[in-house]
Amino acid sequence: MRTIAAAFFTGVALLQFLPALPAPPLAAAVPAVALAALRWRALRVPAWALAGFGWAWLHAALVLGDTLAAALEDEIVTVEGVITGIPVPAAHRTRLQLAVARAEFDGVPRRIRLDWYDHAPALGAGERWRLTVRLRRPHGLRNPGGTDFERSLFQQRLGATGYVLAASTNRRLAFAPTWHLDAVRERLAARIDEVLGPHPLAGVVVALAVGERGGIRTEQWQVLQRTGTSHLVAISGLHIGLTAAFAWCLGRWAWAVATCCGNTLAAPRAGAVLGLVGAVSYAALAGWTVPTQRALVAVAVVMLGRLLLRRFAAGDLYAGALLAVLVWDPLAVLAAGFWLSFAAAAVILFRVTGRTSVPGAVGRVVDLQFAIALGMAPLTLLLFTLAPAVGPIANLIAVPWTGLVVVPLVLSGSLVLPWAGPFGACLLTLAADALQLLWWLLEHLATWPFGVWRYAAGLPAVLAAAVGVMVLLAPRGTPGRWLAALWLLPLLLPRIERPAPGDLWLTLLDVGQGLAAVVQTRHSVLVFDAGPRFRGGLDTGTLVVAPYLEHLARRRIDTLVVSHGDLDHIGGAGALFERFEVGRLLTSVPERLAAHGAVRCRRGQAWQRDGVRFEMLHPPAGWSGSDNEGSCVLRVTGSGGTVLLTADIERRAEQALLAAGPLVADVVVVAHHGSATSSSEPFVAALGARHALVPAGYRNRFGFPASAVVERYRRHGAEVLVSGISGAIEIRLGAAASAPIRERERSRRYWHAP
Repeated sequence: MRTIAAAFFTGVALLQFLPALPAPPLAAAVPAVALAALRWRALRVPAWALAGFGWAWLHAALVLGDTLAAALEDEIVTVEGVITGIPVPAAHRTRLQLAVARAEFDGVPRRIRLDWYDHAPALGAGERWRLTVRLRRPHGLRNPGGTDFERSLFQQRLGATGYVLAASTNRRLAFAPTWHLDAVRERLAARIDEVLGPHPLAGVVVALAVGERGGIRTEQWQVLQRTGTSHLVAISGLHIGLTAAFAWCLGRWAWAVATCCGNTLAAPRAGAVLGLVGAVSYAALAGWTVPTQRALVAVAVVMLGRLLLRRFAAGDLYAGALLAVLVWDPLAVLAAGFWLSFAAAAVILFRVTGRTSVPGAVGRVVDLQFAIALGMAPLTLLLFTLAPAVGPIANLIAVPWTGLVVVPLVLSGSLVLPWAGPFGACLLTLAADALQLLWWLLEHLATWPFGVWRYAAGLPAVLAAAVGVMVLLAPRGTPGRWLAALWLLPLLLPRIERPAPGDLWLTLLDVGQGLAAVVQTRHSVLVFDAGPRFRGGLDTGTLVVAPYLEHLARRRIDTLVVSHGDLDHIGGAGALFERFEVGRLLTSVPERLAAHGAVRCRRGQAWQRDGVRFEMLHPPAGWSGSDNEGSCVLRVTGSGGTVLLTADIERRAEQALLAAGPLVADVVVVAHHGSATSSSEPFVAALGARHALVPAGYRNRFGFPASAVVERYRRHGAEVLVSGISGAIEIRLGAAASAPIRERERSRRYWHAP
């Protein structure tokens, strides 16, 4: 079983590294080869790996085949469908998922995600609606260190995103049936909110009860992330497993007490049945999300062993659960929760079966928590570029407190609430208060200095560190444990690539319709604008710029330039001040950033870092005009060439720059996102740029970049690249010339949009 599971897992995982799916004829041959190879014992391992590869390919091909047709992108379409899950209201929009039953045109996928902006009516889970929408194929921001939005949509089987248009044809066709599962969950969540009222942790209680995490505030998420306890509010393996274990113990005890039942069914079998029922019930309450399905499959394998009264080895149960999950959903390997849950289980098995010599029950629990923290550190660094150093302490208290106190109170209160309201409300209030006690500790731990280790670990370093961790966790007396230090060296002494003295690296980040660029020298970082803030409250300083700098292991911004006050340039600046030390702030709107010691940018400001010269070219003293025309313009010159960052200047500012002196540049970040109001013929001709980088969002509503601007740059010999199409664009200017690095090509996987 263990060999089969490992081989099948290897085949499934290998598919996920491909930039494109194999052609159908080639993929169709895989099962035939696998079946033929199974006849020979020596080939059974590669045969099972091929079977896993083919099974994953089949699922991936089916999901990709249910994607919005390219011809319908940005077109107006009328659809009818049922709202799945619980709609999530926010300040300016309500987000919902729709299972499409009918569509005006062919090519609309079966599952879509929609935003309903401004004046959205009350939407209920399970309701049937007719909506007029504008849809788009899955497409997300692509940046080093950033989240993969397209992978998330693909793993959730969402074939399009879009928004609801204001139209008289939008109307509710039917309310949800009374016992519709999502409607029941929504009513329960609303009732819990009503019972707990203004309690600060009401959103966390709702998340534990029904899996809806929209009520957890941003600052609460930050506490959970910094303490390594985010898993506590995600209904997955921990909660489903605890529920099944509690129900199994309860069922076994009750069956043994009821002596009249012992003759019909053994107590362990009765406990297994009740354990499985408890796990299924909790998974249903959580909305049958992919993590709960994965956890339920794993629990079902364990309970089946109990039901059959067979004593399976722990390793065989682990392998069986892994194989069952991959057969049920091979695309589960794309979810971070899959890796975290199975890695944590592997660490526990390795430590528990390793015959450690820690005395006492308390000592073993403490030892296990620290083993889990150590064993999971390489994986969390790979997935999230951080590892909470306080995680062992936090989880040592939070896991048993949540699992043995909070979750039972939440589940009991949720079950009792519809039938005995006051008693259920009392249980839920006790759960919230119990969480409040824990929260005080977590908030305290989250403020510890050096409580979080941030580092963008590469896959080779993580694999080496995983071997080192296994050696460290091996039982005492294992020969060669000192070799763990050698395996951990790539992680402890990371090799971070930096520009040589005199070289400069420019990265134009993909922030949608906005601008954020990073200039690196050997020892310094300059950030030019921070991208937009979105209507939902998120901003690209949090989503893009900060993760990118952490990916580079940069802990300080030497100079931050906020070119002007438009929201698509200044929107993410606040997040950078919260997460980084900023040495100097230059801006054309110092009054907007006075609290951070802002200095007005002016022509003539200049400085050097590591042999690279920075010069502010615009605006001159006494300049008056619009925010766009008064944008800060920065020139950066290194040994390998010159970069010009032009923000949103238009033709009047361009004329002023031309009048002030020569403007030759090797790389230009095109002004005003490629608008036709900028990039005049004299300006483009004077630059003579080899690369023109356009900070414009994918299929943005302004139509940027203008075709005339693109043609003008190309006519003067420039290669034009658009961030919304290429993803983040990096150009390295130095002794060794290199072609632009496009993130969408560099890290392409088969689920990414072309």
